[in-house]
Amino acid sequence: YNAVVDGVTLPENTYIPSTERVGPDSDLKSYSKVDPASLQFSEEVASTNVKLVEGYQLLRNEF
Repeated sequence: YNAVVDGVTLPENTYIPSTERVGPDSDLKSYSKVDPASLQFSEEVASTNVKLVEGYQLLRNEF
């Protein structure tokens, strides 16, 4: 998403929009929190992507 976070530690579960630049001068309270359902979905997508890579690697080794 090309967001940049530089020189600041974000509070847990903070949503940073695409192309946003967050730095020491940013008001971190102005950013919303990510809801638990979205966090779960994101984790499931990442897990599925890892499984796909593993499957493709197995297929490649068969040829």
